[in-house]
Amino acid sequence: MTTPIKPKRVPRAEVSYEPDARYHHAGAWFTGWAVSSRQGVTEEQEFRNGFRWGSARVHNAAGTLIMESNFRMDLLHGAQREWDDAGGLLLEAWYEHGVLLEEKQWDGSGGLISRQGPHEVNPHLEEMRRLYGTPEQVAEEEAAFLARAGERPEVGELPHGLRQRLDQARVQVLAHESSDLPRPTRIQLQLAMGPHLRSPGVGLTRRANLCLLVVKKVQPIWERHYPELPASEAVQDMIRLTEQCLRSEITRKEARRGRGGLMSVLLDADAEPVEKQPALSAGEAATRAVYVAMHDEDADQPELLDDDLDATDWDCAFWGACAWSGAIPGHDGWNQEAYKEFWLWYLDEAVPEAWASATEVGPT
Repeated sequence: MTTPIKPKRVPRAEVSYEPDARYHHAGAWFTGWAVSSRQGVTEEQEFRNGFRWGSARVHNAAGTLIMESNFRMDLLHGAQREWDDAGGLLLEAWYEHGVLLEEKQWDGSGGLISRQGPHEVNPHLEEMRRLYGTPEQVAEEEAAFLARAGERPEVGELPHGLRQRLDQARVQVLAHESSDLPRPTRIQLQLAMGPHLRSPGVGLTRRANLCLLVVKKVQPIWERHYPELPASEAVQDMIRLTEQCLRSEITRKEARRGRGGLMSVLLDADAEPVEKQPALSAGEAATRAVYVAMHDEDADQPELLDDDLDATDWDCAFWGACAWSGAIPGHDGWNQEAYKEFWLWYLDEAVPEAWASATEVGPT
């Protein structure tokens, strides 16, 4: 078993910025944490090889986290968040190599007051990716760094903002008269996974992996109702297509064509006996996972509930909940306890695991 290397922590005043455009400590490029405190407010910044690289955090006098950012080679890279002293989120932004991808700001009562983006990939970002690494390359480099340091990211290591949203969502499920996790809350959680660019990146990867976890959970329901080949392998085929799409092993056109086979079965769902509805919901979740790998989750009109949408616009998670609970909520065969069980699993296990499936920053 490898013992993780404990990072060095030094007073911020001992770290200096030198003419070689690197931060130094004791005459060498600094790797570790620099910490300062003033009037009870504590600031800490992570450095690697003389660059601001990793997390930066600010805690108020009560020890509450009020600001966090992520850097890569002195550039903002990943999530940036600010909270008030009561823990209310005031700002959330996403950067890649210093380029702002998306930013949202809230007032003290939680009302959204401004939003920028999500911005599409542009030539400037493409050039920064060419120079400093694509999201996939950055993730690989970070994993290699952690392996050299004898560390592995733990599933439970979630950002403060995401953990807070998960806690609030859990309370919402337990208090809801139908044990529901409403669509607006799901969208907030999904978008907290990372930038919503409808292009490859850490956000899309996490959201697609979240769909894969949902589909794998309900896959046995499909196979129980459709045990004969080739139907029995239809959901597994969707899992394979989703994974191949995420790895860029197939084009969107090829993924769309492969997805069409199962969709043709689902279009005839009205002709299937009612006892097969849980399996058909599992199939819908599977086709939706492929869609997310191709296009990302639909986050338009986030205030709308599932009942406000056509069934063709329901997300993978909702279809998974329908499959697990036996039917669409309120329909014959629906089991509320199973529905609640699914959403608590989604919050307690699936979202943290999906978060840990991709990293925001990584060293060279």
